[in-house]
Amino acid sequence: MAEPLKNLFSTEFYQQFIEKINTITPVSSKDFFHELYTESWNNLSLKERLQHTATVINYILQGTYETKVSILVSYINTYEHTAHSDWMLGYMFIPQFVEMYGLDSYDTSIHAIERITQFTSCEFAIRPYIVQEPEKTMQRMLQWASHTHSHVRRLSSEGCRPRLPWAMQLPDFIKDPSPIIPILETLHNDSSLFVRKSVANNINDISKDNPAIALELCNSWKHTNENTNSIIEHGLRTLLKQGNQKALEICELQTQYKLQAENFTVHSTQVYAPNALEFSFVFSHEAPVTTRIRIEYCLYFLRSNGTYHKKVFRIKQAEFAPHTAYTIRKKHSFVPISTRTYYSGTHYISIQIHGTEFQKTAFELHI
Repeated sequence: MAEPLKNLFSTEFYQQFIEKINTITPVSSKDFFHELYTESWNNLSLKERLQHTATVINYILQGTYETKVSILVSYINTYEHTAHSDWMLGYMFIPQFVEMYGLDSYDTSIHAIERITQFTSCEFAIRPYIVQEPEKTMQRMLQWASHTHSHVRRLSSEGCRPRLPWAMQLPDFIKDPSPIIPILETLHNDSSLFVRKSVANNINDISKDNPAIALELCNSWKHTNENTNSIIEHGLRTLLKQGNQKALEICELQTQYKLQAENFTVHSTQVYAPNALEFSFVFSHEAPVTTRIRIEYCLYFLRSNGTYHKKVFRIKQAEFAPHTAYTIRKKHSFVPISTRTYYSGTHYISIQIHGTEFQKTAFELHI
């Protein structure tokens, strides 16, 4: 199993950070570690460690908030080329500091965020500023959508996602995402795949509460350039999993002719984690010509309270010849992952093609 991300925050990591901060302003390494390693440290989650580190940084740096954030920006300017952690995730205590202590210094913080996000993402830190000053902040984010640095452009999309995971939601944008649209219009053909993926994720967020808006926007982008089709498909993924007819049409997935999944077989009805569930089936369609089709499977995961959570996974999306039997085999891994907890008991699996389920079958999972 992969090492928990919170273990990025090692003594060696912090020691290097403090040594470099000391070249900018005097700080006590002893005081830093005394405040950092409280009795609860080992039990803190990733988010809690970020928050706690930001609190300690605020304690050891002297002066006003403006002075402290200036020191942190100077650290980035001086040591950006030598700093390292996975995805720069280790340094997200810097935007966390701005999020926790900078709301009363709006202009200073927004200017700092523009620089900090080039080093480590400020997608969480910007959200309280959107809530506090929505029009002012969204105007700035629209300007950032044309920034020369791709990470700043990405922030303009990622930071205003209505349902950004692990972040505070933006209920006003869940209700009405119209302030986001000019940013997405600016970025949907961005030169950076990193930015375009954020646009797709923002569209996916919008589609969960305002599907008509997401569909209209994607339909207007269709075939406008070489980058948009993949962004449209990724952005409409939730609607595609639901079998939304308009989404299927926009993505040019056949909906008119009969689709069939037959001989569905679960090869072991007793699955012992972390072993995989193996299954197979035969697919065919009755369209008169070779046709683009999306094939998925649905897993009904047993929850701790005895209810089920349905999750849809893509198997394949490709061109299939007519009146041809395709045997498809697939495995689903039950190796532990941090985003899902497995429970022993009866689970279910089915095949899904364009929103239609075939042959829901039970199997027993043993943890």
